[in-house]
Amino acid sequence: MMNGKTFMTTPYTRRKARQSGQSLIVAIVVMFLMMFLATIFVTMLVRGVARTERTSDISAADQLAQAGVNYANEQLVNSPEGADWRPVPSYPDPATVPAEDPDAPWLKDGYTRIQQGERGRFLLKIGYDPRPDESKSKYIKIHSIGRIGQVDPKDPTTYGEAASKLRREKTAYKPLLLGDYIKFVTNKDRQTAVSDLGITTPVQPSQTDPQNDVAPPPLPNQFASIFIGPLRVNSNLSVFGWNHWLLDPSRGDRIEVAGDIRFGNRNLVFPGPPAQRDISSLPADLFEGARAELRTINPQGNVLAGPFVAQPSRPEDPAASFDTFGGLYNDEDRNTRYWEPPILEKADSVGGVTRYRMLTRNSGVWQQRQDGSWYNTGQYGWGTGVYIRNDEDVQDESDDYTLRADWMAAPQAGQSMRVGRTYWRGQFYVPPGVVIELRPNDMVLTYTDASRRGNVRHWMDENGSDTGQSSIIRPYPDPPAAGRPAELVIFAEGNIRIRGVLGTAEKPVSATIVSDRTIYIEGNLLAGEPNLNEKSSLALLARDYVAVNTSQFFGPVKGAEQAIPDTNGEPPYHYVVGPGREMIVHFSMGSDQNFNGQDVPPRLFVRQTADPGGGGITQFTLGVNMGNGPAAWNLFGFDGITLFDGSNRPGGVRPPTEYWLGPTAFALGAQVDSNAVDVGQYEQRAFELPMDNLFGGGIDNYLLFTTGSNGIGLSPGQAYWLGSYAIQPLEMKIQAMVYAQEGTFFVIPGMWLNPNPRDTREHYWQMAAQDPNYRRGLEFPYTWDIFPFYGDPLDVRLHFRGSITENRAATASEVTEWMRRWGWIPDQYGSSAGSPTAHNDAGAPVKGLSALNLQFNPGLTFEYDDRMAMAGLRQGNGLPTRLRVDRFGRTLPIVPRLPLSPVLIYQGEELRG
Repeated sequence: MMNGKTFMTTPYTRRKARQSGQSLIVAIVVMFLMMFLATIFVTMLVRGVARTERTSDISAADQLAQAGVNYANEQLVNSPEGADWRPVPSYPDPATVPAEDPDAPWLKDGYTRIQQGERGRFLLKIGYDPRPDESKSKYIKIHSIGRIGQVDPKDPTTYGEAASKLRREKTAYKPLLLGDYIKFVTNKDRQTAVSDLGITTPVQPSQTDPQNDVAPPPLPNQFASIFIGPLRVNSNLSVFGWNHWLLDPSRGDRIEVAGDIRFGNRNLVFPGPPAQRDISSLPADLFEGARAELRTINPQGNVLAGPFVAQPSRPEDPAASFDTFGGLYNDEDRNTRYWEPPILEKADSVGGVTRYRMLTRNSGVWQQRQDGSWYNTGQYGWGTGVYIRNDEDVQDESDDYTLRADWMAAPQAGQSMRVGRTYWRGQFYVPPGVVIELRPNDMVLTYTDASRRGNVRHWMDENGSDTGQSSIIRPYPDPPAAGRPAELVIFAEGNIRIRGVLGTAEKPVSATIVSDRTIYIEGNLLAGEPNLNEKSSLALLARDYVAVNTSQFFGPVKGAEQAIPDTNGEPPYHYVVGPGREMIVHFSMGSDQNFNGQDVPPRLFVRQTADPGGGGITQFTLGVNMGNGPAAWNLFGFDGITLFDGSNRPGGVRPPTEYWLGPTAFALGAQVDSNAVDVGQYEQRAFELPMDNLFGGGIDNYLLFTTGSNGIGLSPGQAYWLGSYAIQPLEMKIQAMVYAQEGTFFVIPGMWLNPNPRDTREHYWQMAAQDPNYRRGLEFPYTWDIFPFYGDPLDVRLHFRGSITENRAATASEVTEWMRRWGWIPDQYGSSAGSPTAHNDAGAPVKGLSALNLQFNPGLTFEYDDRMAMAGLRQGNGLPTRLRVDRFGRTLPIVPRLPLSPVLIYQGEELRG
């Protein structure tokens, strides 16, 4: 009741009240729903932003990791350090890494932290740890970790800001390539030409003459190409002749051809009539084409399995199939790809100077001249590396002149003298080039180029003043640490001519010698000889060619300036030794003269005669490693230094000695008057050299031919003609990593010791039945029976141990010519019936050959130096002892400052190529 009145509710009012309450509830529900949706939206938005940020961080971390790989690759390829480049660890002492540092686990493991702006950093580590039990380990490993945030060790507050666990890792590998193969044909310009391997004449005629029933001493009835180690060819490959490939699986040896493998010689015509063939031990299909036998060996050289007969990529026989022999033999169809080779001329990214000029010409100290100008002592050869400015020692090729054609054009008897440009001087090939004679404790560097003033170039001292000397003696650098090899880099603008022995067991040397043109190897080149010093190592890197100049194995030092043809201006040649005119020559022995378990003294085999235009008696004397001899022994123009004084001999291990083969009254037959001697009639004989007076181990020995007194005490007599000469038996060894960037590795064949094309083994067989002393008879009256026939190789084994990388392979016909002279060794000397050659052992001492049952005595063999694959010496347990490490103990390649290929292989890709 209200105001005395009663208030009554109606159904309408009650319904309206209920609706108002429901609206409030709905509003509240909607509000909460909107709040819930808003919360979800905000949450999703926040999470989306977080995901975006994380995705961005992940992408940034990935980019940072890639930046680390790119940075390392750039430094390895383009920096002066090359394959030696390693970043300095952020904490060389792991114990000093702060525990709260967010990168502590990696920094303690030797990583380098490099900040990349405000966004993040990468952690970088370069690994190189070759091991026989891990195939990937022979590659340089780049491991990069990308992480977000800045870290400043001087500001610990940044540790928390960069503490995110987010990281991205990338692993990449870089193959060294140089030093990875016994033979690697790079095909740098990716030409379509086919690379040859082998020789075009795999079998020699039998040595029995059926017509006269004469059985001369047996000679080889075949010779073959022998490669002990892995091979790679960046092109199609044609295999010729008979080939033996020996692979050591424990160091990852393989045959890799980035193209088709073909076999040549399908139409080979076997020389000689069928009656002369000796095929009892030869495979039946040899005469139908080439053959390659693959065997696996262990580190000691014992054969494990084989022979496996290799097939071409597309066998002609439908029943045949290509077999990889468990991955040992691969072509392009078996996933072998092209690998880009290293480039020597990489320029420093800052100064634009090429790597090896930076390491030599710019490696000295800066000094100021009196006129105020500045110069670097390295430009005169006085830096930490040795710079040689011999830019006139070059052999430019043209449309009508090529080096390979010149090398193959040694003048032979019966041929007209070559007209036009050539560097043949009689039996010697004499190219321009600085001469580097490596010795155990130092090296002799000799300029030979003629400057524009017409004089031989002289060396400058550190002040840029002329020393007046064309030769200098340079000691090797000091080693970085006890027991480690000293490191040496040499760069020459022109050709290099090199021989000798590098370092000693107590003071090993690791050297990289680079030529901007061509390198000639002119004798023994020992670096890593097991009996001398296994810690020394040598790389020969040439922009053009690397050639073994066999004509200089017994090369002239003095007196061979002019080779004189015997008659009518045609070969053969002679060198005149007369009053006041000596001839000095040198040779070296790769090791002590121990063959078949016994010391075999070398002999001088010589063609000699009297001057047919003179009169009287010819007398000559041969001096062997003389002591304080005449002034002529001061060969290189050193002031007050005589190379042959015992105190100055390399190593100084033996006193000065003298040995005389004369004075000898030299007479042809019963005549002493040279007027009775026909020109061209040469005595061909041998003199035994005294073992006690000779140096082994790659050290030069010197011989002096003279007829005059010259301080020796002889009457002058008349002129003596020295035709040709050689020293045998010898073991010639070349131990080096070789690279011919634009050209070819080549062996210059040279001339036969016996230049008379009538004095052949076949001719002897025809006449020996009538006259056993035929060679001492009328036609060749002054020839000893041990003197080689025309076409007989020398008793000299040439053993290459190392690695060869070349742009183009020599043709099979070129290889055949050098293998004819150096690829095999006769069983007997000449026509002797009891004078076996020292190398009449088909296998030893080259590992792996004894199991091949060869039908011939191998001369030239190629063996991979597994120190290159292991970066050190493999011990009895198979693990290597490192030769070179940096100051933080990290393993380096066995030679300094190698160039690297741009090839970069990421984790998960096929490393085989």
